[in-house]
Amino acid sequence: MAGNRMILGNTSVKAPLSDHVYGFIKDQLLEGRYDPDTWIPIEEISKLLGVSRQPVMGALKRLSVEGLVTIVPQVGCRARRYDITDAIDFYRIFAEGEAILAELAAERAEPNDLIALRIVSAQIGQLREEKCSAEELGRLYRVLNNRFHSELHRIARSPTVAEVVEAQRDRSDFYVAMIKRPIFGERLRIAHDEHEELFDAVSRHEPKRAAQIMRQHVLGIADRFRFPAS
Repeated sequence: MAGNRMILGNTSVKAPLSDHVYGFIKDQLLEGRYDPDTWIPIEEISKLLGVSRQPVMGALKRLSVEGLVTIVPQVGCRARRYDITDAIDFYRIFAEGEAILAELAAERAEPNDLIALRIVSAQIGQLREEKCSAEELGRLYRVLNNRFHSELHRIARSPTVAEVVEAQRDRSDFYVAMIKRPIFGERLRIAHDEHEELFDAVSRHEPKRAAQIMRQHVLGIADRFRFPAS
């Protein structure tokens, strides 16, 4: 893929200013740019984005509600510090939600549903040959992994369940970013194999198998928190 970098998505629709600022700061958090031990540079962000402090503070308040930052009144804001046991417990909940959606997708998938899922899985497979830094590889994988799971959620045709589970995905990516290890890079080959197995289970309409693979897929992230790769 060197010299032929994948385009991971673009849009010509201009988002509202508040959403733009919110999206920028969230991306920085999910990529591990801010450390819990340092204050988020509000003035720097304002200047970089060409906005006042107000939309920046508004975005940070939204992110505080989502559990990604901690605001200290009259002092500043930091990426939220978490306990590793809490993170591992979170993945137990997250795994069950994703497993339900995988099971529903296997029950409800139609032939045309599988095309996009197949394409995204192939793109993730290409990352195995990509020559780039662990940081860049993790970013590329995170984007494509989220797209793969979003496609599965669409196929499940359960908007309410999908909405609940997708709200948890940012928290998952945040935990990975905060551990300061290339967990996505460490799991890339295993994760791609699991995606391929998921695709096979969904295409064969095997709900229980799809749910079990998905559960294992998500809990595999928590295992990396417990047992760092050598």
